[in-house]
Amino acid sequence: MQGELSPSQQSIHRQLVEQLEEHAALCGELDAISQRQGQIVAHGEAPAILAVLAERERVIEDLSRCNARIEPLRRVWDSVAGTASKEQRDDVSGRIDALAGLIGAISERDAADRSALEQRRDAVVAELHALNAQKQATGSYGRVESSDARTSKGVTA
Repeated sequence: MQGELSPSQQSIHRQLVEQLEEHAALCGELDAISQRQGQIVAHGEAPAILAVLAERERVIEDLSRCNARIEPLRRVWDSVAGTASKEQRDDVSGRIDALAGLIGAISERDAADRSALEQRRDAVVAELHALNAQKQATGSYGRVESSDARTSKGVTA
């Protein structure tokens, strides 16, 4: 009997849609944070990155709680979806597909940001190594000069 969900199945559909809407709102918030994070990384604003990461953590925790509420609803939905109308099935699958696309875009941006941060870190490490080598060379030169200065002072004095 396709297209006719029982009242309890209708309730599952409604609850699942509500949770998917909440999940979509949280993913939208995470998407906005991710875009802001990309701008911060591009401009090299290191202190601001920490604030964005803290904000992301809060949203990710909310997403985790939302996922925990969705999972049992999805299992039940999977078992009753065959009796739902095409419109209801398409609604649920469309929402899930849209979420997957948004999460994929966020993930791609995160990978690009991570790569940019790693490149920046590697450049800083190389710069520190160069400064350390320069300091050692300058320090060695200073010791040689001091030794030569003492020797020449001893000869002239």
